[in-house]
Amino acid sequence: MSRILGGAFAVIAAACLLQGPGAARAADAGGACCGDLDERIAELEATTARKGNRVVSLTITGQVDRALLFWDDGTQSDTYVVDNAINTSRLGVEGKAVIKPGLVAGYVMQLDVNDALSSIVSQRDPDGAAGPIPGGDEGFGESSLQIRINNFYIDSERFGRLAIGQNYSFNDAISVPFQVVATYNTDGGPYADGFGLRTAAGGFAGFSWGQLIGNGPRRNDYLRWDSPSFGGFGVTAMVGDNDISDVGAKYFTKTDRFALNTAIDYYNYDAEPLGSAGQLSNFQELKGLFSIKDLPSGLFLTAWAAQRDYQRTLNGVRLEDTGYSLQGFFGIEKRFLPLGNTTIYGGYGQYNNMASTGLSGSGATLTGVGTDGRADDFVADAEISRATFGVIQNIQSAGMDIYAIVEHYSADVSVGDLKDIGGATAKADLGDYFAVIVGSNIKF
Repeated sequence: MSRILGGAFAVIAAACLLQGPGAARAADAGGACCGDLDERIAELEATTARKGNRVVSLTITGQVDRALLFWDDGTQSDTYVVDNAINTSRLGVEGKAVIKPGLVAGYVMQLDVNDALSSIVSQRDPDGAAGPIPGGDEGFGESSLQIRINNFYIDSERFGRLAIGQNYSFNDAISVPFQVVATYNTDGGPYADGFGLRTAAGGFAGFSWGQLIGNGPRRNDYLRWDSPSFGGFGVTAMVGDNDISDVGAKYFTKTDRFALNTAIDYYNYDAEPLGSAGQLSNFQELKGLFSIKDLPSGLFLTAWAAQRDYQRTLNGVRLEDTGYSLQGFFGIEKRFLPLGNTTIYGGYGQYNNMASTGLSGSGATLTGVGTDGRADDFVADAEISRATFGVIQNIQSAGMDIYAIVEHYSADVSVGDLKDIGGATAKADLGDYFAVIVGSNIKF
């Protein structure tokens, strides 16, 4: 902007000199030429984003994503205005500076606007405010501005990128951005996590869908290294606060016929209880992704598989389990309308004991399991089924998506007695959960 304005002044000055003294006196007599220009320059400067360091670039990015979430848990139903947990409303600042050819220093800062986040709202909390989720356990979060990413990095063409600060884990990237086609969905339960399961009698079972499914963001403070890409292949290694570590590998390729994304990751977590993973504080997870698109037809397939070993202590008793999950989406992305690409997909997933063993099951059965009633009931076995269908319409000229997603969840849960580990269990009579989310996303 300063160079453009300087050039404008030079052109005006040159024109005045070329016109001669008479013209200059005429301009002085008018008295309005340069005064009006100065006023306009001041207006432009007042509306221009500035940066304090001229050698470091400044880019402001972000998006706004708002949606209507209709839900029905078999006992109660309602409609909320929410922020999509997969593509949250956010504001970001990015920049970089060239140290020398092949070596760059940069920064990334992003704030999440968690305004009634779809993975946090519940039957008793349409705003996603902090507080108990149905069943009495601690809530997952609150509506607020939260740090999404805040890190500094050095990027070398030869040695890769080294970053320090708040960042994605590789495990988190496998769930969403590594998909070959964006679906506004994931291998978890972004439109059900905060909602409590209902018993046949209409009460709360004592746990939420998110606690049973056990997925969620793995963002944290990390020292992260991403290797350069060699023929589409790359590796990532990172360590975080307390005893958090993550190592993964990916292979991305694209030909005239196919686009293919694959990844595998090992994630070790030993820190504060993670609400988005069933309040687990200690688990190890092996996770993989296979995502492929046939470019001529637009047909695509994305599948995830995971195994998780975890530990939980309930009333002084240590419980351990190994869980498994498998989720897949199949659909088509094609330009059926002149507006932009249309994506249509369906999917199905199962989550077996991914984070559920040892959760308090008080209220999950009508009679309890042991002689002491429901006081020491706990989840001994859980299988969650999830079916989903989605349609996304891109409006290319506006950088905008309009989407509609339908989801159905069912749970097969057995409850045991803490004083009789490995003994008799009782089947919990639980209701299903149904949700429809319709919204739009616009990027800037």
